[in-house]
Amino acid sequence: MIRNETEGLCDSCSHESTGVFSLLFVREETVGALRARATGTSKCGVCWMLLQHAIRQTPEASTLPLDDVEVKFLRSGSYLMQSFPTPGRQDEPIFSLIAGPGVTATPKDLQRSFPMLPQLVTQPGREAVATEKPKPTMTITGEEAKFTIMKKWLADCDEKHTVETEYQPNCNPKRPPMRLPTRLIYVGKGESTRIHLDCEKDRDKEDPKRDYRYIALSHRWGYPKDDPEWKNRDGCWTTEGNIAQHQDPNTGIDFTTMPKTFRDAVEVTRGLGIEYLWIDSLCIIQDQPSKEDFNNEALLMADVYSGAYCTLASTGAEGTTDGFFNKKANRGCCRIETTRRAPSKLNPNTTEDKSCTVYICDAIDDFKADVNEAEMATRGWIFQERALSRRTLHFGKNQMYWECGAGVCCETMTRMFK
Repeated sequence: MIRNETEGLCDSCSHESTGVFSLLFVREETVGALRARATGTSKCGVCWMLLQHAIRQTPEASTLPLDDVEVKFLRSGSYLMQSFPTPGRQDEPIFSLIAGPGVTATPKDLQRSFPMLPQLVTQPGREAVATEKPKPTMTITGEEAKFTIMKKWLADCDEKHTVETEYQPNCNPKRPPMRLPTRLIYVGKGESTRIHLDCEKDRDKEDPKRDYRYIALSHRWGYPKDDPEWKNRDGCWTTEGNIAQHQDPNTGIDFTTMPKTFRDAVEVTRGLGIEYLWIDSLCIIQDQPSKEDFNNEALLMADVYSGAYCTLASTGAEGTTDGFFNKKANRGCCRIETTRRAPSKLNPNTTEDKSCTVYICDAIDDFKADVNEAEMATRGWIFQERALSRRTLHFGKNQMYWECGAGVCCETMTRMFK
């Protein structure tokens, strides 16, 4: 649901004291009253979004005509909430009020965010490329925006969260003394479709300049039921039969044979400028009759995840072949053009009318539902990996989240706290 044309506000929504820009904003009326302002001469963008939501949410079993159904909406911070008459039912955020990047005349209590999230699609053997989609004007888009956000989160954490305190853990321990995993996957910088295992016994320990920062993947296992031969593909796991090939830089692992979730992990690792990746089924020998390697490596999981530069969690993926990098919900968005009184640049002591652009977007900031209550979070191994990781990029079904010792950030640029 994307409203591409520019919209204005009705007299009710633009009112200085009780309109949508006021924290006192409340709308308690019938769907018919909303419809009149949304489709009448004013064509109010806020009323139009509220109307669409009311139409979607009205129960089919309602005995009243749709236009006679009463609804109540109110403002809470940068969100528009729906209020319910049912005892015990809490107000629910339904829309975000967003001031796009670079906009200066909007109220300071609105969320600064991207109205629409960048959409990226990965292809075997290639870097991520941005797909075309309708979008309001933004300062950065596509691949640039996606990796800019990730790198900003990492850089900010690198700079500010390096000293252990009572309220803030050390999110990025320096090496040494952190021990490197027995095996890592060398993904390089994207110049080749061949990647290979980097093994402890082959590392040049005399080279202090070698950057051995690595990304760890936390993912849900699972393969297509209609493809019984999938588990035999070398890109899925390392066995005693193919480990020599996986270690050889000349043969290595063919990127194009890897399941989608693994390919996405490689793309993100390269996009962040990191050259090493750890994936359990490729860095631990699988189906070994003696289980010797698994028994040894299982004891080192605390070191693997707590020592990772960052963990990637494929939270929105349903399995190894599902992928996670191009998951996005269709976010409803409406652009509102109006005017507001704001300080004059020529004389700060006076005000003048300035154009004001605001976006009304579906509220998608729900870390509890997208991460804490995701199906993947019910897995015991996943719980352990999240607990051990110092910082994690969660790729949910609706958006990406950053989690470290300081709290949680959303891809929409909303900040949450633990």
